[in-house]
Amino acid sequence: MAKDSSAWRGSWGGLGFTAIIAAILAWAIWSHGDAIGLNSEGLKTLGIVGAMILLLLIRHGRAIGLALKQRWSRFQAERKKELPTSEGRVEQTLPRNVTVDTIREAMRNLYGRRWGRKTRILLITGTAAEVEQLTPGLTTQLWQEDRGTLLLWGGDLNTPPDSAWLTALRKLRRRPVDGLVWVTSAFDQLSAPGLEPPLPVPSESTMDSLSHAISARMEALGWQTPLYVWSLHPRAGKPEGRVVQATGCLLPAGCLTEGLAEQLSALTPDLTSLGLQQTCGEVKHNFLLTLADQLIREPQSVTTPLSVMLNPYRPLPLAGVVFSQPSAGAERAVAHHWGMDKRWDVLPESVRTLAAGLRPRKPGIPWRKVFVSVAALAMVGWAVWMGIAYVTNRSQIDGANVQASTAARQNQPLAQRLHALSELQKTLARLQYRSEHGVPWYERAGLSQNNALLAALWPRYQDSALPLLRDASANHLQRQINAFNALPPDSPLREQMAKKHL
Repeated sequence: MAKDSSAWRGSWGGLGFTAIIAAILAWAIWSHGDAIGLNSEGLKTLGIVGAMILLLLIRHGRAIGLALKQRWSRFQAERKKELPTSEGRVEQTLPRNVTVDTIREAMRNLYGRRWGRKTRILLITGTAAEVEQLTPGLTTQLWQEDRGTLLLWGGDLNTPPDSAWLTALRKLRRRPVDGLVWVTSAFDQLSAPGLEPPLPVPSESTMDSLSHAISARMEALGWQTPLYVWSLHPRAGKPEGRVVQATGCLLPAGCLTEGLAEQLSALTPDLTSLGLQQTCGEVKHNFLLTLADQLIREPQSVTTPLSVMLNPYRPLPLAGVVFSQPSAGAERAVAHHWGMDKRWDVLPESVRTLAAGLRPRKPGIPWRKVFVSVAALAMVGWAVWMGIAYVTNRSQIDGANVQASTAARQNQPLAQRLHALSELQKTLARLQYRSEHGVPWYERAGLSQNNALLAALWPRYQDSALPLLRDASANHLQRQINAFNALPPDSPLREQMAKKHL
């Protein structure tokens, strides 16, 4: 199969740009590494290697992490016998990958290169028959799109997850889906004349199995996504001629069974009011009234099964519950297209405004956040280090300048000038020692002025030291000569002093 030349150009362009940055970093570290404390070839080599690793993580960390996760998922699937081994693979993964490439290309053509930010992606799961009543054709076409909402088929919860398909979806974009929608008619307990008797609500064991199936799909997808329960009511028939609307409730993060019951109870006044209006227009349009009746008489028909998913010890991120009749007129002649009506007005948009506890996230350690935190901490630490180094170097420069100025000032007492010269000599000795054995860490951070200060102080020390030493020696000799001349000619001290200074 021929490769798309634009993809190759983009890949080689990205690698070439990375190579250019790597070359610039390597040259900068090797040529100017001394300014940041890399004063040996070994340290510079380690610095270059560390910079290359950091550059790869920044530029290609997502691709590397995705490849590693795909291989790990493949290994886990083969170990659990969910997929054939590599030697016995069938030609099934290729069409899945091709399908994902087709989806990405179609979305790019519709919404541009930044299509991932302009679309909401929902993974639809449930039995094929029930999903077909809501979104006709999705189970066979695998994906459908309309007005910025992309639906993906997630498989029947009564069957093992299609790991090949869900793994391939990881390549769709950085966050594969925005939410998972479970379509079910298990909560259809409407009561009205002419309706068939309802089936019993799912047992706790059944709901536990369904919860595990949903968790398995999230695990295969590599993301924990918000869960929406779409309660389908096929016994009420299709809404032929009825004005449909978004009916349901959004749940907060950490919602419990009591909170769900309160949300459903708050729905009933609006359902009753709107249902009466629709029934007055057409008697057969009584879906909202019968739904309000169910939520008033038997709220446990919804809350009891869903309480398994709200278990605080093993909760699913339940973000909302939607109620509707089967779709009417949602079929489209164009492939991969569906009729998005007003029942979908709230759910796709809600994925952008979810609470932090319900937003899609990767399970495990959030390496991206850890890396950002470490980078921010390193930047703050470097800034503090630079501040300490600046203050230390500035203080050392100011102190040396005061010592040199005092030693060179002619109007100062000789004792004070000699003391300043002695302190300046100690400073020079300390600077020379650090030049040979290394500067302390608190003077580095690329701001060390040790060698520059040493070079600047030597001439000033010489200019101050030579006159002071000369004048002090001259005064001492003059005093000795005056004392010698003051002695009598025949004084024995003359001979002693002469011998002493020979």
